[in-house]
Parts: sequence; C-alpha cells; structure tokens
Amino acid sequence: MTKYIFLFLLVSMIAVLQSSVFALFPLWGLVPNYLIIFVILYLLLEKERSSEGVFVAGFSGLWFDVFASTPFGVYTLCFLVGAYVLKLTFNRYVGVSIVS
Repeated sequence: MTKYIFLFLLVSMIAVLQSSVFALFPLWGLVPNYLIIFVILYLLLEKERSSEGVFVAGFSGLWFDVFASTPFGVYTLCFLVGAYVLKLTFNRYVGVSIVS
C-alpha cells in the first residue's frame, strides 16, 4: 500500500515540476518529457510478470492530460499503448529483469 502511495506522490511531483519548473530551464532549447522517462525506467526496472508499469503509465498520462491543451485522454491513451508495447517488447526480446 505504501508503494502505491509513494508512486502516486512521485508521479504527481514529476508532473507538477515538469509543467512549472523544468519548463523554464530547457536543455539545448528543448524540454524533455520527464514523465515518459520515468515510465520507461519503471518498465525497465519492474519485475517481468508485473503490470504495475502500465498503471504508472496510465496515471502519468492522466497527469499529462491535466496540464496539456489537447483533448482530455489523448496522452493517457498514448502512454498506455506505449507502455503496453514496451512491456511486450521487454518480455519477448529482452527477457531479463534488472531487478530480480
């Protein structure tokens, strides 16, 4: 239970910082999407048969939709589809979890 609360707070903090502070300090003229970076790293580090990364991607997409000017749900769908494809790719071709 505490793990999910920690993930909720971490994703919320990354989303707020990305939209407020990190947008003011671009790297080489670009602002990286830290939520996507976090989701990819979480998918790489989670256990092979776990599906928490897809839920983290969905929640990250919801936060990204809150701060975006696109129709609501576009980024949630993109994050979910991307996480699902990455999860399938990691399980099929990589097959080795970094964390045991």
